[in-house]
Amino acid sequence: MDKKINNTTLKYLLTQIILFSFLIFLIISVSFNFDFINKINNLAFKFCDLIRSNFINNFMLIITYLGEALTLVIILIFILIFNKKLAFPLISLTALSTIINYSLKNILQISRPTGEFVSNLIFNYPFPSSYSFPSGHSQTSLVFYFLLGFLFLKNYYKGKHTKLYLFLISILPLSIGFSRIMLGVHYFTDVLSGFVIGLIILTNFIYFSYKINEN
Repeated sequence: MDKKINNTTLKYLLTQIILFSFLIFLIISVSFNFDFINKINNLAFKFCDLIRSNFINNFMLIITYLGEALTLVIILIFILIFNKKLAFPLISLTALSTIINYSLKNILQISRPTGEFVSNLIFNYPFPSSYSFPSGHSQTSLVFYFLLGFLFLKNYYKGKHTKLYLFLISILPLSIGFSRIMLGVHYFTDVLSGFVIGLIILTNFIYFSYKINEN
């Protein structure tokens, strides 16, 4: 048991070192506007231009609404009504993610992409006025939807293919992050940093939940 716990702790610490190191690297690179960062972001936008169409634009807009604060609040209200056991960690980590994201945005004050916004959308989606880095939709949707899936897996899922299940529940937040680039409201590095911070929050929650259950 001790060996198992030690291995788990080592994996946790290694994961945190990697994630925090990568996040610091991203913050420094974006803050100092390194040339290679601009090239990566431009490549991401060029890829989006290659696949862009009215249908894809509109579909991405629908996807991005699944990461809106109002959408998450509505889902949380339903969960709170029908399953308070799932609601508390979801509310706590979603709130924590929002606070962290808001704080980093206002500390770093990275401007959003400039240029034309995607036209011919079926909804009137206003260009956000907040700062760009890190992406709040990417970060909070990863925390919210993955945690929701993880809690369901832990408490109710009885299937054998847990890795496939975890992969499938990650598709939605990944799609939401991609939609932010497609709609021209975030750089690739904004989305990537949001995912990294989301992973830091999730891995800490999962690890300390494991430690509490062990004790």
